[in-house]
Amino acid sequence: MKYLKALWQFCVYLFVPQMGKQKRKMELLKKDITYLIGKERAEGNLEPITPLYVSRVLNVPLEDVEKCMSSLR
Repeated sequence: MKYLKALWQFCVYLFVPQMGKQKRKMELLKKDITYLIGKERAEGNLEPITPLYVSRVLNVPLEDVEKCMSSLR
């Protein structure tokens, strides 16, 4: 069973290289968004954090931020 899983991961690595990069990029973006929200709350900002604000602060496309923020809720 472990052999099949390793073989599958190898095939994904060879034939779908963008899939792993995109997943890792989204994981890092979620981490950055969580940090930013925590920092804003620690500074006393109680206003809602909008995707547009996060997009501008982190210099990330708005669509990616909206995807990540919807999965955080």
